[in-house]
Amino acid sequence: MIRKLMIATLALAAASGVSARELDIGLSDEVAEVNFSMPAGEPFEASQGRWGLGFMYNDDDDYVASGSLSVLGHAREGYRPVQFGAGVKAYGARLDRPSKSVGGVGVGASARFGIPTDVPLAVVVSGTVAPKVTTFGDADRITDLTGRLEAQITDAAHLFAGYRYLRFNMERGLRDERVADGFQIGVRLRF
Repeated sequence: MIRKLMIATLALAAASGVSARELDIGLSDEVAEVNFSMPAGEPFEASQGRWGLGFMYNDDDDYVASGSLSVLGHAREGYRPVQFGAGVKAYGARLDRPSKSVGGVGVGASARFGIPTDVPLAVVVSGTVAPKVTTFGDADRITDLTGRLEAQITDAAHLFAGYRYLRFNMERGLRDERVADGFQIGVRLRF
């Protein structure tokens, strides 16, 4: 399944004629995650709008697909080490235990704090919440959090290490499902 996802993501990346595409691959002992994003184009060009597609799989045989639209911008003109973002993210998941399908649409925010060093570093935090009113299936809420330290190795490659958390709060009587909850390492490639 992961091989099929990787092939589909790479085919999408190759088929897109848009520059500034990014492929983000994060791994831990229990979770594999692949995200692809590209510029959204009109009318988002001035604000750095991005479309995104993602897929996550864990060793409990939980599968989560996501699609997002986010807008990024700098806090002020001049030297801009801080970047803020906001957006929406849709989720569709097939959870092995308790064998349920769930989904939802959440709103989120992100912040990137650049650290000017010989190897440029950044602290990146993001969070998305889908409340009960926009969550369907057997879930009542979706909580998606990420915090990581990135190191820019080249103009087109960043290595990262951080924490990844994705939880589906299930309806009454069902156990909540944590798809991701732990340390993650990975690479973000820009092409």
